[in-house]
Amino acid sequence: NSLLPLPSILAPLVPHYIDKREQLGRIVRASAKLHIVLGVLLTAGALLFARPFIAFFFPQYIPALPIIYGIIFAVLPSAIVTVLLPVFSAYKKQRSLFEASLLKGLLMLLVLPPSIFFFGIAGTGIEVALVTVGYCIERYVRLKRLIPEFKLGVRELTWVDAYERDAMRTVLKSLRQKFGIVTRA
Repeated sequence: NSLLPLPSILAPLVPHYIDKREQLGRIVRASAKLHIVLGVLLTAGALLFARPFIAFFFPQYIPALPIIYGIIFAVLPSAIVTVLLPVFSAYKKQRSLFEASLLKGLLMLLVLPPSIFFFGIAGTGIEVALVTVGYCIERYVRLKRLIPEFKLGVRELTWVDAYERDAMRTVLKSLRQKFGIVTRA
């Protein structure tokens, strides 16, 4: 569900910053940026190598490539959402998470039939990508209500300020501790 175990690292960090929403926004944004970069790399690699990989190892699944491409395109919004989820838990917004799951199911019911009707088997891949994007947008809008200071626009995605570097250091330090990676002081 996650490219890195960032959600499990953020989960214990987030409660310490509930009253410091600006700092929390920076930590979540820094984590989202890290996930987005990894998501873009993973998506590009998967798009580049999916066809040759499947053709070589699983040639019988070549007709399923449109579905696989849809799933690949869903990686990026999914990467963003997984970083946002610990914030909802820290704010005790499990109901919001439940409602989001219901919305995701409803989106599947609404998007899948026309997708299959208009695009055939490729429609299932399109449905996965569209539903994941819709779910990502819903989670972002709800997070903005919780933390109005949180922004993840083009400017925020392309610029790293000193506070975000500190937030990234905090997240990377937690990653190193989780994996037992020793670095020089």
